[in-house]
Formats: sequence, structure tokens, C-alpha cells
Amino acid sequence: MEAGGRAIAVACDVTSAGDRRCTVEAAVDAFGGLDILFNNAGIIRWTDVIDTTEDEWDRVMAVNVKSVYPMSRYAVPVMAAGGGAIVNTGSGWGLKGAGWHSPVDQATSRRIVAAARTTNSPAIAARMTIASWTPAAVRSWPRIITSRSASTA
Repeated sequence: MEAGGRAIAVACDVTSAGDRRCTVEAAVDAFGGLDILFNNAGIIRWTDVIDTTEDEWDRVMAVNVKSVYPMSRYAVPVMAAGGGAIVNTGSGWGLKGAGWHSPVDQATSRRIVAAARTTNSPAIAARMTIASWTPAAVRSWPRIITSRSASTA
């Protein structure tokens, strides 16, 4: 790498306790510590409440929500002494809502925002920053170009 940086790749199933622990340990082994944890794993089901099965609901909750706490739990002790940051990714739908679209995604996003607030205890907040961000889906509509609009553009 031209900038002189180093990186490693670690396969991690965020629903597996062993994988979560090994991921943090791999970063510590490779770099001597951990400065940032970016909880960015997430899946979505484009179904309504009637068509979302309990297994689908559980899987989305396990990936989107449950993984955030244990990853943070393994990372905080490593980062606490020297400081660090944890960023949890949610979805704008969790804050604003999206009607009937993907109720499980909306539920997980709300919980991710709460996870950032509840993980950030006074003892941890003195040395670390814990936050969530909730980007929104954007639909871009194709611009229809007609011969008239093309000639005036």
C-alpha cells in the first residue's frame, strides 16, 4: 500500500460468539490494540408483517441487533484504556418509519440507536465515543430525456 497503511481481512459470522471474539483478537494481535469498532453488518427482508416468518425475523434480529452487543462487549475492554470509538449502523427507517415495508428492519434500527445510548455508560463515555448513524435509502428516479429537453440542456 502506497500510504504505508496495513490491513487484515478476517471472516466473521456476526451471529457466532467464537467468530466475534476471534475478530477482535485478530485485530489486537495484528495491530497491538483496537481504536475503532464499526458494527456495520445488516440484512433486510422486504416483506410485510404477514409474510415475515418467525425464522426470518429471528435471523434479521441476530445479525442486525444481537451482534452489536457482543462485538462491543469484546472491544470495549481492549479500547477502554487508550480510548476509542464504536459506531453502530442502523437505518433511517428505524427513526422515521417506512409504512408496511420491512417491519423487522425498522425494529432493528430503533434498537441499534438504543444500543449506542445504553452502551455509553459514564465510565465508558469518559474514554470512548459510542454512536449510531442511520443512513436512509434513496430512490433516484431516472430522468426522461426527450429531444426537446436534450436540445435545451
